[in-house]
Amino acid sequence: MQHDFDCIVDRRSSDSVKYSRGACPDNVIPMWIADTDFAAPKEIGEALAKRALHPCYGYPFADPGFARAVAEWEKVRFGWQIEEEWVLYASGVLPYITFILETFSQPGDGVLIQTPVYPPFHWLVKNNGRKLITNPMVRDESGRYFMDFEDLERKFRENQVKVMLLCNPQNPTMRSFTEQELRKVGELCVKYKVLVISDEIHCDICYPGSRHIPFASLSDEISGITITLINPSKTFNVAGLRAGAAILSNSDLRTKLKETVVNHKGDSRNIFGSEALIAAYTSCGYYADELVEYLYENCRLVKEYLEREIPEIRMAKPEATYLLWLDCRGLELGQKELCDFFEQKAGILLNDGLTFGEEGRGFMRMNAACPRTVLKEALERIKSAVVQLRER
Repeated sequence: MQHDFDCIVDRRSSDSVKYSRGACPDNVIPMWIADTDFAAPKEIGEALAKRALHPCYGYPFADPGFARAVAEWEKVRFGWQIEEEWVLYASGVLPYITFILETFSQPGDGVLIQTPVYPPFHWLVKNNGRKLITNPMVRDESGRYFMDFEDLERKFRENQVKVMLLCNPQNPTMRSFTEQELRKVGELCVKYKVLVISDEIHCDICYPGSRHIPFASLSDEISGITITLINPSKTFNVAGLRAGAAILSNSDLRTKLKETVVNHKGDSRNIFGSEALIAAYTSCGYYADELVEYLYENCRLVKEYLEREIPEIRMAKPEATYLLWLDCRGLELGQKELCDFFEQKAGILLNDGLTFGEEGRGFMRMNAACPRTVLKEALERIKSAVVQLRER
């Protein structure tokens, strides 16, 4: 590999939320918030250093290289041919979801999410006065999740849903949705005139046997009702630089959304964020490939270790993301006890599954994007804590 993913970077000496003492004591391994513990690719650091050498950091213009880099990345990585004019700068996925909800829905309108799902999806809908509609996913015996299309159509029909938040790939269930699944969603959204916000922030991280399919790439009709949101943050560990993109083929939607963004002064670009995105999407394809290879082995290690050493904790085979959805119901602990068990007994800070929806009760989410030595230590800590729990 060109990049050393085994290298341990001391992040406690930086301004990392993940390692902040208020969130994570020194004796606890942080495996919660979704950024990696890997150094960003050198090309990004070089681009930022070069720009930093210029002594002026005033208002930047819309560098055409930004949209060009996004379009090239989608074409090369996923075979999706987009026009540069479809690309809007976004300071992040979540701010843009807020702008979209304000532009294309009214207070009280139904907004649908598929649970369990990323906690801010719940908050953004509620905090902006929209009616939260849930379409719970279903699990098979292996722990793999599937969409409930019968319930989805019923929710569309009975609740006058205006917007659907689609998480593709899905966080936290580790699903990379198939073309058949996505087409069925698209057909229903077209039928019921539902606007789709497709959060594809984890698009680069799909494992062998799975592939990422941009939702809007399925057809012109589906593209016309879709706003795709991407960000290099999860892949290249640049979340703090606040630069992503919204992709809209529908010019009417694009015009209306731009108006809202401008009215909220949300169109200002981050100089360094733009430089990082351009460098990532034009020079760092090798890094994304190597990252997926490394993470796949991490995920395999966790699954095999749990099956062999800690059968009380189960995990489906990951298809995408480095966020592992752990079924901890075999430990027979209440949710607060479960959270305390991992942090206080095992010395591991995970995400509380219940924050992803009621379907997350008894579950925890683990961020496995760390050097393998750290991951192995975390697993040994969990095993030791579980052994003590068994002996109670």
